[in-house]
Amino acid sequence: MNHGSELQAVLCALAAYLLAHPKASDTVDGMQRWWFEEGNLVNFDVLAEVLNIMKERGLMEERVAADGRVRYRRIASDDVLVGLLRDPGCAAA
Repeated sequence: MNHGSELQAVLCALAAYLLAHPKASDTVDGMQRWWFEEGNLVNFDVLAEVLNIMKERGLMEERVAADGRVRYRRIASDDVLVGLLRDPGCAAA
């Protein structure tokens, strides 16, 4: 899988997770460990890059918690996430 298609696959999986769990919030480590199907290890750097892309697009926000760790949460509407999942890139991922 090339880098672009790996980014697309993670973006689509993350959008699907956020649609199903609208109040979810976690660190990159937590997402990597808990948000993806068991046995489907997502590369930390790819996940961090996807989160940055989603942040730039206004789909996610990051918050620094009292413990100093950065947590991410969704700010995109259901409609926006559904639109992402309908993209041909997600259908192919």
